[in-house]
Amino acid sequence: MKPNHLKTMLVFTATIVLALAWTVGVHAAVAKDMFILAMDRNITSADPAIAYDQPSGHITYNVYDTLVEYQGGDVSRVHPALAESWEISPDGKTYTFHIRKGVKFHNGDLLTAEDVKYSFERAATMNKGGAWMISNFVESIDVIDDYTVSIHLIAPFAGYLNVLTYPVHSIMSKNWVEAHGGYGPDEVNAFINENTNGTGPFKLNRWDKGNMVVFDRNDDYWREPTPFKRAVVRIIPEPTTRALMLKKGEVDMITLEPINLKEVEGAKNLTVETYPTLTVSWIVMNQAHPALGDVAVRKALLYAFPYDIVHRVVYKGMVQPGSQMLPPGLLGYDSDVKPMVQDLAKAEALLEEAGWVDSDGDGIRDKDGVPLVFEINFPTGNEERQSMGVIFQAELAKIGVKLNVVGLDWPALLGKGEANKHELVITGWHPDFADPDNYMDFNLSSIHPPSMSNISPKNQRIDELLVEAREELDPEKREAMYKEITHLAAADATHIYTGVTEWINARGDWVKGYEYNPTIGDTKYYGIYK
Repeated sequence: MKPNHLKTMLVFTATIVLALAWTVGVHAAVAKDMFILAMDRNITSADPAIAYDQPSGHITYNVYDTLVEYQGGDVSRVHPALAESWEISPDGKTYTFHIRKGVKFHNGDLLTAEDVKYSFERAATMNKGGAWMISNFVESIDVIDDYTVSIHLIAPFAGYLNVLTYPVHSIMSKNWVEAHGGYGPDEVNAFINENTNGTGPFKLNRWDKGNMVVFDRNDDYWREPTPFKRAVVRIIPEPTTRALMLKKGEVDMITLEPINLKEVEGAKNLTVETYPTLTVSWIVMNQAHPALGDVAVRKALLYAFPYDIVHRVVYKGMVQPGSQMLPPGLLGYDSDVKPMVQDLAKAEALLEEAGWVDSDGDGIRDKDGVPLVFEINFPTGNEERQSMGVIFQAELAKIGVKLNVVGLDWPALLGKGEANKHELVITGWHPDFADPDNYMDFNLSSIHPPSMSNISPKNQRIDELLVEAREELDPEKREAMYKEITHLAAADATHIYTGVTEWINARGDWVKGYEYNPTIGDTKYYGIYK
């Protein structure tokens, strides 16, 4: 229902309200059959074969469906979605799925097993985004009949059903894709990058890049249709503006970081809740950078980071100290590994031993005529990460290291990583699926192409253990392997772990049915109502 102070307000239709918002900025409550979310970051792609960032999930999770899915906040098991049921072979290498009958794509095409095979092979061939989740695991796919498909893995993987929840496994209509240019190796289909045809609860109506995304309800959804005739995502980088819009009833829900919690605390007619997450925040140190290729320099940066200050000032105490790549509660987390504590004297000693001294008296250490200067990037509009960068900048200046803090919009940040031009990046890992392989393989393995999360690692033993742990079906043996990887990564000083964060959801108290899922966040609207 609407907030009490707006009960007597004239209710416009969703279309009129939206038109007003676009044109003259009139403030009005959101209609009951409409859902509006305001977030800080831009969406980069509507193609599930390409989209590999959380903002783009606002399209893929709502327009497309996968074979299996998580439900509610539980990531301990998966549930049927487009697949009604499945069997796993005794050797753990073949998964046979029975496809739900009568499911329609938004253009009216009927879903078949051939669409499943085509979608997976398309994503793997395009080799973008999360394609590695297919190409690294899947050997072949057989269509048994119109509604049965078998996926044969290269090797056993205990966490494979979890992998299938990620949107790169979204099922697309083969006929529709082929009618709009098909696909090719390492190619982007410009039409499908901006247009959609899924089986999900919403249809993409309009994508105004950098501004908003508009969805219409799918009245032919294979489940009960959503109560919302329309859903809208507004891109509002400024957190104060997002909070004000929520308090005025102009949006139903907003994204918010702990540093901005003050914007909504104590506000009437709002629900503000925090949830434990599986999200580990860290600073990437790209070892392709000449200075960062030296483990002594990386360790110095670990000791120089002001953990206590960041936890108090930036996270407002809404964080668990970070000690490793895996979060508490996940298989392989090692409670014996303790969080780092700032020690500037130790940081200075490490730099001295590595030959970095201030030879010219300008206050900045240098070596062989090269000053010790780094650039650290963060997503523009993310005040939490910007503040963290500025605090770190001040601490490094105390030991003769210059840090330039530079914000980039999300596509530019991703592009810089793909070109392997990044040095330090304030980021972290919001899991694609709830398995330790998802954290460690992508962020520690040397086999993956450059990305914003890439550290250009060179540890062969870690590479070997990642493969062994993935293929091991015994949970206890897997756990021991991941703990060994944790210790090897600590010795390599691969990342600065800034904390395991809590999730904040701020919404109008008229919004019902919201359930936080640590792999999905706020990106899925099905199940929400007013």
